[in-house]
Amino acid sequence: MAKEAGSSQPRTGAADHATQRMMKSAASLSPLGIMHHATKHASAAVTFTQKLSQTRDLHDRMRIHTEHTQMHIDLFKERAKELSDAMEVFSNFVNAVASQLRLHKQLGEVTTKAFAEKPADEEGQTPGSRSKR
Repeated sequence: MAKEAGSSQPRTGAADHATQRMMKSAASLSPLGIMHHATKHASAAVTFTQKLSQTRDLHDRMRIHTEHTQMHIDLFKERAKELSDAMEVFSNFVNAVASQLRLHKQLGEVTTKAFAEKPADEEGQTPGSRSKR
């Protein structure tokens, strides 16, 4: 198990994997990730235009158009997968935070009950002020 710098708690491999997935998802949603994806589409359009200008007959034009369309479908599928993965990671993160908040609330309620159920003769006394019997 790896230890996070500055932390006394060891991190599990699953936590490291989840952190890596979250970082990758955040990167794909960043402006740089969006620009990278847009650049792929722009590059495909330029390639399509170049190939189309070099064709001689209708059959070649249809083939190039079909390839171009398939390339865009593949790019959209790739982007949809990235967005789906990002939503899954962030959903898991939100669920983990909500779970921790519920646990914190339950612990607070248990602590409050424990102090409320303290015997009446001990209320207001500190451990050192109680008489030994």
